[in-house]
Amino acid sequence: ILDHQIKILNTGRIVAGKGHIDMINACEILHDNGINFILNIVGDGDNTYVEKIKNHAKNMSYSDKITFHGYQSNIPKYLNENDIFLFPSYGEGLSNSFTEALSYGLVCLSYDNTSFSEFTDLGFHTHLAENNDQYSLAKQLLKIAKNLEDEKNKSMKNIKKAPKIFSYE
Repeated sequence: ILDHQIKILNTGRIVAGKGHIDMINACEILHDNGINFILNIVGDGDNTYVEKIKNHAKNMSYSDKITFHGYQSNIPKYLNENDIFLFPSYGEGLSNSFTEALSYGLVCLSYDNTSFSEFTDLGFHTHLAENNDQYSLAKQLLKIAKNLEDEKNKSMKNIKKAPKIFSYE
């Protein structure tokens, strides 16, 4: 469907509750629809849990599309190089990772729980899947991928909005 590769990013700790299995599973819909993508996972965590997530990824038919980058200190580099921020956390306070992705103009997708709907209430362009519903997450991801240029244009408005709402303090 698309000639260029869609770059999907997740940053943060790799721990239970951050939705890494859901995220990996959601990408199956892209693979099944012939969409060229890569899922970039940046972060580390408990080695046992990280290995569990990596093993899950290795068992997918699109495992070659999933890259684990480990801990990285230069997160802006990844935010500048990706199109979509996929963050299916099971619940957060105000997520720094999500806030950063919004402020860099990535098309952001999360579950509709805890604070994520507040970003929409603040006027940010973002997408919310039904809470803990992997099928809803996958459908939203496919919709974004199929309309990526339009979605990126809408998300660019977040760059100007972010400094007015969030401060570095």
